[in-house]
Amino acid sequence: MAVVLLIVWAAPAFTAEQDETFTKWLEDFQAWDVLQDELSRQSSTPKTVLKRAKLLLRLDRPDDALGLLDAAGGFEDAGLEAERMWIKARAYRLQEKPVEALIQYSRAAESMMPDARLETMRSEPDLEAFWKAVWKKWYWDRFTGTHLLANQGQQQLILRAAEQAGAAWPDDPFWGYAADIMRASLERSSQEADQGEASMRLLDLESETASRLATSLAAASIGSLQAAEQVLQPVAPSSLALLWLDLLDRLYTRDGQAGSLRVAEAEQIRRSMKLTAFREWALPAMQSLPQETWRIREPKAASWEAFRKKLLAQDPDKALASLEKELESTLLGQDLKRVLAQYSLAFALLADRFERARGIWSDLDQEQLPLSLRICGLLLGYGRVAEVAGSSEESADTRRVLAFVSEILGPSDFWASHLVAPFWIEPGDEDRLRELERKYPLDRLLSYSLDRRAWSRNQTEALAKRAALLYPESSLRNDGLFFLARQAHQRGAINQAWQYVQEMDPDMLGSESRADYLLAKAGLLMEMGRESKSLAAYKQILSLAPEKLPLEKKLRLALMAQRHGEWDWAQSILQELWAQRESLSTALRAEVMFWMAEGAQKRGNDQKALEKYLKLAWEYPQEHIWAVTALYRSALIYEQQGRLQAARRLLEKVMQRADRESQKKAAQDRIEAIERKMDQGASAPELQYLY
Repeated sequence: MAVVLLIVWAAPAFTAEQDETFTKWLEDFQAWDVLQDELSRQSSTPKTVLKRAKLLLRLDRPDDALGLLDAAGGFEDAGLEAERMWIKARAYRLQEKPVEALIQYSRAAESMMPDARLETMRSEPDLEAFWKAVWKKWYWDRFTGTHLLANQGQQQLILRAAEQAGAAWPDDPFWGYAADIMRASLERSSQEADQGEASMRLLDLESETASRLATSLAAASIGSLQAAEQVLQPVAPSSLALLWLDLLDRLYTRDGQAGSLRVAEAEQIRRSMKLTAFREWALPAMQSLPQETWRIREPKAASWEAFRKKLLAQDPDKALASLEKELESTLLGQDLKRVLAQYSLAFALLADRFERARGIWSDLDQEQLPLSLRICGLLLGYGRVAEVAGSSEESADTRRVLAFVSEILGPSDFWASHLVAPFWIEPGDEDRLRELERKYPLDRLLSYSLDRRAWSRNQTEALAKRAALLYPESSLRNDGLFFLARQAHQRGAINQAWQYVQEMDPDMLGSESRADYLLAKAGLLMEMGRESKSLAAYKQILSLAPEKLPLEKKLRLALMAQRHGEWDWAQSILQELWAQRESLSTALRAEVMFWMAEGAQKRGNDQKALEKYLKLAWEYPQEHIWAVTALYRSALIYEQQGRLQAARRLLEKVMQRADRESQKKAAQDRIEAIERKMDQGASAPELQYLY
């Protein structure tokens, strides 16, 4: 009774002290999910909407946060509207949409008063590094190596973001350079709009060199690498021809072996600091595109392959004549007509009929051409960069390929040449590297080379994040993601570590790195409770690099396989361990033998199980937990077979050796059951005669 009175008396005192709202109380305890539900039932004022959106981000629900903010529309209050856009930027960042995030950050900052803008930008976690990396990505996604393919409105947005960053972080000279480049780009766009963009070459090459490079691409587009090699033989410098031919090999034979450049003997190439970037980033990025991007898409007609072989066997002039004759037919389907016309372009180039090729080019739908033939047109000045590269998001891969090609061969005009360093540039000492970084901060291959060099000296979280953002399909991005995954795992952020691992591209990894990747993947899956998928990853490791797993880990893996019913695989692991038993302690030897026996028993091979159980008990009697259990299991098998005397003797041995009362009791219970069976005559005689 006194206790009840005390509780009743104390309750009003607690309530009297609680003058805060329920929402504030939930916030103090960080009960974000309940707080979000509570706020959703309140009136949708701008402040409530913003608070709910922040809570949704805390709950890792950026999609819901964006839906809520978009449904609320623009707020009349400028400060609240700026906050709404700033929260949208955070949501896009959580969604891994960095460019959209930067656009929203910039729009929000533009709506703020200058002092508030600077304070907000500087106080946002890691925003300075994020802004710079994403600004570069935004610029590179639009840059072909010669032209920034963005309308004036888009260019104004890119310029504004650079100017805002320059004001927020004035100590970084990059932003002054970036803003100057964008102003020059806008001026150039205005001039081209007034004068009309002429048909221009993509690159600054002599006519003969451009023709041979284009013709080699045309030969490769119809599957004739031998013809491509013959065309390139007279090209000077030889290092350019060798590099170009290696590029064709990689794109058309899909030979992705790192370090297989046939130009290893070229001294100029060995000295080029941008070659590493080209091999680690540009080539994999270009190879990642579907093969039909590079080759003419063949028709499905049954007669086509024979006709194609006939064309390849002919002199290019005769092949062109054969194609033009076929094109005169009025019975051709659209698909076949397209292929014949594209082959005509390729053979016109192989026949050195460049004016004829120009005429064919102008009659073709250039959007349907493989990228190889589009690059041919640009090399020869047949097409306009904007028409071939496009300005849509879907054309980003095309623009990137053109940028890589222009970096190898050299951009076409004075303005672009001041953005991109010569491909064959040599590194020099540290002062030289700093000079290059200052002079060409927007050269993507140079940027990659410098970041790769920095990574080899000091791996940091900031550099890993920059690599992951800036260099898609590159080995440096994979390295950065793996580093970030390890860091997240060390912090206990398992889900974040898994996200980083998921973003890695395993196809780009060598056998050593792939094994490390699979180990990380298998371990994370196990920690997340996804045993079946973890088991599949461990299977790959055992196939690829079994030495990566210590013997104890292999034993645990065998047990996990048994739990999932994969008895054959588990048994093969155990047999491999038994073959290496000299490396195991006696305790582990006994355990391995026990699980081999259990595996045999589960698969119905009682005799094999019995043999291993008994051998274990005899050979490792000191390993009580395994030896005693093996004796008990052997007794159960004998009892099941009706060999009650043998079963009883083994159980008596269990009684002698067991050091746990539970074991002794279990053995005693079985002995008593066996004795009852024996009293009933259930024991089988040692010799059983039919007659």
